[in-house]
Amino acid sequence: MNILITGGCGFLGSNLAAHYLDCGEKVVVIHALFRRGSTENLGWLQSKAKSGQLAFAQLDLAEKEGLQQVFRRYGPFDFICHVGGQVAMTTSLTDPERDFRTNVVGTFNVLEAARSFSPEAFIAYSSTNKVYGDLEQMRYVETATRYTLPDHPEGFDESLPLDFTTPYGCSKGAADQYVRDWSRVYGLKTVVFRHSSIYGGRQFATFDQGWVGWFCQKALELFGSCFEYGKSGESFDFIPPNAPLLPIGPYSASKAAATLAAISLATERNWQLTVARPFHVFGEGESESRFWPSLRKAAIAGEDFPMTKGEQVRDFVPVAEVARQVLDACSNPPPPGQPEIRHIGTGNPQTLRAFAEDCWLQWKAQGKLVFGAKSYRQGEVMRFVPQVDHSIFSAAVA
Repeated sequence: MNILITGGCGFLGSNLAAHYLDCGEKVVVIHALFRRGSTENLGWLQSKAKSGQLAFAQLDLAEKEGLQQVFRRYGPFDFICHVGGQVAMTTSLTDPERDFRTNVVGTFNVLEAARSFSPEAFIAYSSTNKVYGDLEQMRYVETATRYTLPDHPEGFDESLPLDFTTPYGCSKGAADQYVRDWSRVYGLKTVVFRHSSIYGGRQFATFDQGWVGWFCQKALELFGSCFEYGKSGESFDFIPPNAPLLPIGPYSASKAAATLAAISLATERNWQLTVARPFHVFGEGESESRFWPSLRKAAIAGEDFPMTKGEQVRDFVPVAEVARQVLDACSNPPPPGQPEIRHIGTGNPQTLRAFAEDCWLQWKAQGKLVFGAKSYRQGEVMRFVPQVDHSIFSAAVA
């Protein structure tokens, strides 16, 4: 298939594009590259794509002529994923004109370009649950843990009346109705998805959009670090949370100092505090210079990967498991004035070599892992594994 994805370097768009690239489809991505993280997502997609599989156009959807040029050059399309748009409620309030031009004019331009140049394409539009308004007319009941709606125990279905509120709700709602009506009036094949709170990889959440990702990001910024243990880590097969802090270097020293200060304040002022120390985290969104992204990049390119002998023993923890344990820590805080230290790991130590071999096999890499091609770093700690609480460890990771 020939697939067009508007907003293809955003959170939802980049995940869609990656899926279709993995399926071997031809993908055309349009994105204005306004938001933080969009350039990084573009680079990630380009690293995944085979030669000639991905095309990119930097474009604001409100630019009618530029959009039509994309359709003329790369169309006709079989599938159009229209997920591009202005997505922040706060931006719609401070700059309603931009919100209108991107969401309403942009969607209108996409529909008209499809009608002229790809009339047989199937069009999926990313709308929002905000088209239903504030829902203040509903009857709510507060329980011990949440609010419930006795009149709608299974939630709301699509027959709920529309009630656009805020500039964001108005712009997304208007576009939502244009997509529906262009099917009725002009026969385009369309579907409208009204999303709720989406979260996951490649989101690059900010304070005004993507609250689950923003919450996790802020929690991570308050994290301790396994590197606070420094040289003392060599003294333990499994490092206990009360191991001495002997940091090496400015970063680990600053994290250790921050931890000690936070614990002191929490004890003195009767705060609830959990200091989380993640060990060797890997996954989507990680810096391209680190081990796992570098390994994956070589695997995708079919290249050999030079590394050390890989005898270092570590606890490699997927970033999704880190997020799960963060949420668990927030749901189960310690008593006031009794700060706790919690290790975030899997309890499954592996050598770097075994970890690389597992990933290589999973990715069906064509190149070779070249062990011993690089020397160990000066002062390399050969075993650095945490003692973890298995009662909070995800069975899925185990």
